[in-house]
Amino acid sequence: MLKRGRPAAVRVQAHAPTSRAGRTYERFNIHQRVQHFLLAFSFLGLVATGLPMRFSELAISQRFVALLSGVTVVGNIHRALGVMMIAAAVYHIGYLIVMYRRGYRGTPALFSRTDWPEFIADVKYCLGLVRQRPRFARYSWYEKFDYFGAAVGVLLMVGTGLIMWFPELVTRLLPGWVVTTAVIVHDYEACLALLAIFIGHFYWVHLHPDVYPMSMVWLTGRLSEEEMARHHPRELAEWQNRERPVGGNDEVRR
Repeated sequence: MLKRGRPAAVRVQAHAPTSRAGRTYERFNIHQRVQHFLLAFSFLGLVATGLPMRFSELAISQRFVALLSGVTVVGNIHRALGVMMIAAAVYHIGYLIVMYRRGYRGTPALFSRTDWPEFIADVKYCLGLVRQRPRFARYSWYEKFDYFGAAVGVLLMVGTGLIMWFPELVTRLLPGWVVTTAVIVHDYEACLALLAIFIGHFYWVHLHPDVYPMSMVWLTGRLSEEEMARHHPRELAEWQNRERPVGGNDEVRR
């Protein structure tokens, strides 16, 4: 049963009652992992098909378009991937609504007053000014930044993409400069999102020394107790204070 103000279900697996070494924590359930896959796949596909159309004068773009049988095919693939991104957004919103109706009132992904001090402390840690890293809860400041950056990016890209897809319909209702503005915003937001993902997000989930070459949580949804202690010690402490292991596989719900 989901309780007020607490995250979604987390499963704790203990292979031996006297040892905590094999215990894992489920941070992302199957719905969250599918949503992430849809968003990631559509984003990478949109980048792969959008950049050759945006920079069509480049030889590499022309070769790529020719490989896919022309710009019409590339455009159709791009729009299909856009529909997939819309589906991922609808799935996510629907998931949040269902969770709310089931009684979930937690807001762990929202920014809070503790994020700014944690950000400053984390910068000091990275600069070697302090020895201990901040003790993050379920989501750190950069994970929240990732989440809201993706939300704003999807909103802008979907909105401007639909305007560009149906310009005749839009100009029946709105002035022509709206389409021109949508093209500009779509281009610049795409470049900004590309930089944010491949520089920021990829560093934290692939290139960071603690997770290199890749964190597997996006596939398995699970983190080991050691990883939880390293990246989310406050959340781990909360679970350890509440859990009542029986032995074998125990499921703990908030």
